[in-house]
Amino acid sequence: MMVSQNRFNLRSAWVFILFITYNLCFAQSHLSSVSDLENSSSLNIPNLSSVISNSFFSAQEGFLVNLKGLTLNEVIERSLTHDPLIRAGLESINQAEAEVITAGLLPNPTFLTNQELMPLTHPYTPEQEGGPPQLNVAIEFPIDWFVFGKRAAAIIAAKKGVDVATANFYELIRERIYGAISAFYDALEAQAMLALAQESLGNFTAVEQYILAQNKTIPSNNIRLERVRLSLFSSRQDVRDKKIKLIETISRLRVFLGIKKPLDLNLAGQLEVSTPLSPPSLEGAIAIAKENRPDFLASQYEITQAEAGIQLEKKQAYPEIIPYIGYNRQFQRKVLNMPDANSWQAGFQLDIPLFDRNQGNIAKMESIHTQAKLNLEAKILELQAEVEQALEAYQAAYETITIEDPAKLKMAQNIRNRVHIDTHTFMEVIDAQEVYLETYQIHINNLSNYWHTLYAFNAAVGKQVLK
Repeated sequence: MMVSQNRFNLRSAWVFILFITYNLCFAQSHLSSVSDLENSSSLNIPNLSSVISNSFFSAQEGFLVNLKGLTLNEVIERSLTHDPLIRAGLESINQAEAEVITAGLLPNPTFLTNQELMPLTHPYTPEQEGGPPQLNVAIEFPIDWFVFGKRAAAIIAAKKGVDVATANFYELIRERIYGAISAFYDALEAQAMLALAQESLGNFTAVEQYILAQNKTIPSNNIRLERVRLSLFSSRQDVRDKKIKLIETISRLRVFLGIKKPLDLNLAGQLEVSTPLSPPSLEGAIAIAKENRPDFLASQYEITQAEAGIQLEKKQAYPEIIPYIGYNRQFQRKVLNMPDANSWQAGFQLDIPLFDRNQGNIAKMESIHTQAKLNLEAKILELQAEVEQALEAYQAAYETITIEDPAKLKMAQNIRNRVHIDTHTFMEVIDAQEVYLETYQIHINNLSNYWHTLYAFNAAVGKQVLK
């Protein structure tokens, strides 16, 4: 009898071992399929790190601690390191990486213990048999995450989420750095406008002093003097307006630099264009944008993320497998007048997927995959339109800078330099000064617009094509 029982226990152990071995072998096929998903994709997506290294906002010089005389590169570098929105956007990558950690965690084992067959109405004795009382201790540990590759699929899906978060983060950088560059040139334009307004105020003041010096007994209501003073009032108002505009642009720039306290920032830059760059072709610009725009890459990554999500949900459709092994002790001495007995148990729990095979979540991920592909098509159309608009704007600014603007400015300068109050009428002098002021304001606007459209085009293609 004892030999037969030992053989039965040995057979049970071998059955349990064979079951686990079969599951481990079955798991290899699932793991290989998951590995194929990780190494292959329906999209040819470039490496994001190589794309970002050639981005249009890469700075070439270190940032100086002194905020006096900021260059454009220093503005870019400080914005990269101190802009609160960029620093906040970085946390999205940290959160996505935390999801990878969560996906890779092994499930916790479950400890079970109970005591059963306890006497209820009377104690158990050899005369009043019952029980015997039994103590059970068992440990459960699920293995379906390994057998069916659920954990590996979850890790891959989480890693795809990191790719999406990284691309979205660099898209945020693209937008914020372009905003910082735009604010920088807005401030340069405001500085130039203020200097021009102050120069005009000085010129009208000189005309007033000249009139007073030539006619010391001139009445205060003289038409010529009143006309000059009217221009003086306008010039003073213009100076005040330009100062307010400069303060506004500096304040906006401080937001991108992460500077909380009001500071008098001096910018080391100029609006003059030494060598205007001819616009590139539209086809080449669109091709560059598709290779370098982080938001376009993010749309591609979202497709691969959805593909990984479909595989994950299909893995989740497989049942849970929870093997367990336990120890049992039967207290027989008082009940049966026999020695207490020790034994062990082993087995597994298995869900039978008759009804719930995760159909809803699989259908949801397939819909998300379709949505991601449609979003990519829409992104392509938006990208082409944005690049085309940016290129047209730069083309117009380039033609203005190279053709129209120099001729207009030269004529206005010639008029102002050739008109003198001793040889021309008073109204000709005033008109020459105002024409020069208006023309030079347009000249400053054209220079600023050139730099704005240049960097807007670089931002549109995601790379510093024009320098």
